[in-house]
Amino acid sequence: MPIFVNCIIKMNKTKQIKKGAAKESPTKILKNSLRERKRYLLIKIIPFSRDLPDYNLLNNTLESAKIHDSLSRAIIHTAKLLLGIISSSRAGTRIMKNLSNKGYIVIRCNRTYVDYIKSSLSLITEISLPGLKNPLKIIAEPILVSGSLHKIKERLG
Repeated sequence: MPIFVNCIIKMNKTKQIKKGAAKESPTKILKNSLRERKRYLLIKIIPFSRDLPDYNLLNNTLESAKIHDSLSRAIIHTAKLLLGIISSSRAGTRIMKNLSNKGYIVIRCNRTYVDYIKSSLSLITEISLPGLKNPLKIIAEPILVSGSLHKIKERLG
């Protein structure tokens, strides 16, 4: 047999051995003590605009999905400004629920970054909505920090 063909046969045999070994190793699951703990922040959105004297109009605006998207963009943007790209990704901020009653929002984040997320909420001053000409000026006030969504639902009543 020529040397070139012999080398190809040996390479194919080693690839088959490596493929078989990869199938036999099971995936390991992290223990509960090693997982990153999450915290839930209850945030109240307070209007700070003189352009909207009727608060019912604002509550109808808060119920829409448009403000949910613009708030999530604003929160992630301010977290990136304050923490930087790497730390903001480690914080893992997500908007969990848009509670339409009274303009509350629930945010999930890593427990070590709760204080940083609270401080980044103070940087949010206005939100641009597609239906309005001028941006809506708001104040995002953190009300409660909890380890479960059940406690937040109890607080709202």
